[in-house]
Amino acid sequence: MKLNFIIFLFCITGLQALAQPVTQIYRRANFGNNIRFEVEPIRFDPLLSEGDAGYYFPDDKVEKAFEINGQGFNGRLKSSIMLGVKLNPKLSNYNLSAINYGAKNYPAFRISDGSAATLIALGIIQSNVANYRYRIVLNDSLEVVHWSPVKLSQIYGQKQPHGFLGRFNYPDKQVLIEVVNTNNYNDRDGVVFDWRESLKPYITGFSIGAPPLAEADSLRGLRKSLAFDNDHDSITKMVSNLSFIQGGVGIIRLSVQHHSGIPYDVALFEKNGNELIQVAKAKEDKTNDIFSFNLCDLTAGKYVAIVRPVDSWNNRIEGQDAYLDILVKPLPVIERKIPVRQILLYVVGGLLIIVIVFWVYRRNANARLVKSTQARQNTNLKLRSIRAQLNPHFMFNALTSIQNLVNKKDLEGANNYLSRFADLTRKVLNTSEHDLISLEDEVKILDDYLQMEQLRFGFKYELNVANGVNVANMEVPAMLLQPFVENAVKHGVSNLREGGLISVLINRQNNDLVFLITDNGPGFKQTKDAKPAGSFGLKLSEERIQLLNEVYKQQPAKLDIQSGSDGTTVTITLSNWIS
Repeated sequence: MKLNFIIFLFCITGLQALAQPVTQIYRRANFGNNIRFEVEPIRFDPLLSEGDAGYYFPDDKVEKAFEINGQGFNGRLKSSIMLGVKLNPKLSNYNLSAINYGAKNYPAFRISDGSAATLIALGIIQSNVANYRYRIVLNDSLEVVHWSPVKLSQIYGQKQPHGFLGRFNYPDKQVLIEVVNTNNYNDRDGVVFDWRESLKPYITGFSIGAPPLAEADSLRGLRKSLAFDNDHDSITKMVSNLSFIQGGVGIIRLSVQHHSGIPYDVALFEKNGNELIQVAKAKEDKTNDIFSFNLCDLTAGKYVAIVRPVDSWNNRIEGQDAYLDILVKPLPVIERKIPVRQILLYVVGGLLIIVIVFWVYRRNANARLVKSTQARQNTNLKLRSIRAQLNPHFMFNALTSIQNLVNKKDLEGANNYLSRFADLTRKVLNTSEHDLISLEDEVKILDDYLQMEQLRFGFKYELNVANGVNVANMEVPAMLLQPFVENAVKHGVSNLREGGLISVLINRQNNDLVFLITDNGPGFKQTKDAKPAGSFGLKLSEERIQLLNEVYKQQPAKLDIQSGSDGTTVTITLSNWIS
């Protein structure tokens, strides 16, 4: 049921689309074999937007214009007279604008190719033709046809005779054809055709406004620098160049000769070589005869005010621009003689201010340095305290291992273990006074420890250093890895014996130094602190990494411990450690 309803709506929509009148798209390439009727939009329609408020019908289907006031259109006829305009089908530049005559706005067509224009009136028929008169006015001044009766003609596919105003062609002139109902003068409409070749506006004059009072006081006397050059327009005799000192002029008002039906776009541009950069624009009321710019904020440089005639779509009509060059000169250097005594006073005052500022800065810097040094010393003391706790912890575990071997009467194993323990202890004690040791020494301590524990538990281990890691010339925090490896032995592989495996990989990732310690032990249940219960050395190592981050703030260390039933992985990352 729902599907059938959707199909029904689709069909109705399609029929409505087919019933739409035949109209041409907005901004067509040329006028075509069409007749245009002026309408007033009653709701949004892209066909009636941006200047062209009209519908176009093929000249053999002109009777469809009577449907405009019905359904399917987003506009209604502007007048019951129904004036229709037909131009040269190949005409591509028929700029549309509006001209005001009394209380009426009439559409104006600029015919750039000099071709003829035809005007009909579908609203004038046999029954009302006696009520209508038309006239023709040239150049908005000369009435060449006084109010005369309208003739009827049956052309362009019309079913009955309709008003025919004529076919017009007035080279280099503008003509108004106006139609009025003699029984109702409000029933009036008209069209303007413009064949004029030159639409160039002329700057007939300008006036200069002073800058605001606050600026004028500081620039007193500079308005005398306002100057005009000797270049004059050959027709208007107006100067074509203006120059003044920066800040000396507030507003300039241009008076422009008005061309009926032609709107203007007036803007101020800065000259940057051959490029023009718009810096100001006149008010949007383009049909005024006076345009003004605020020049207070202009910096020194070359500018040009350009008056451009445009069409109703705001497209520039080429080759018709008027120019006024403006030169803004930089402020002159004003010389002032200052007494030597005043200069000395300024110098002494300036030096005194510099000394005070330097003394305050130096005192604050020293205070910050002392505070920073104390904080670093406190952190180093805490690090050494943790190191002092780690070393006895390590030795206690080692001695416990030796005791276990003696209790098992494994004297040979105990002797070997004790010998390696002595060598390892010597290396640990030799590095106990150093915060950083070479990575090479750290690897040797780790290797000796793993060999020593291997004698006791029999597990296997791998200790690998990736290519690109210079162990001899790189320093790391002393005994950084040993507590984590010790934890892998004690809580990971000690019960696996020959089946246990510990892997240590030292690698680099960009500028980071990465240590990866893995074992295949049973893992441990991760608590909030991510460490097995009773792991004192691991707890101290985590605290140590936090303190290292306070000392090496630009090279923070990151610790990540992942443990599961198939083993434990410890990742230590020293960020930005490799330069």
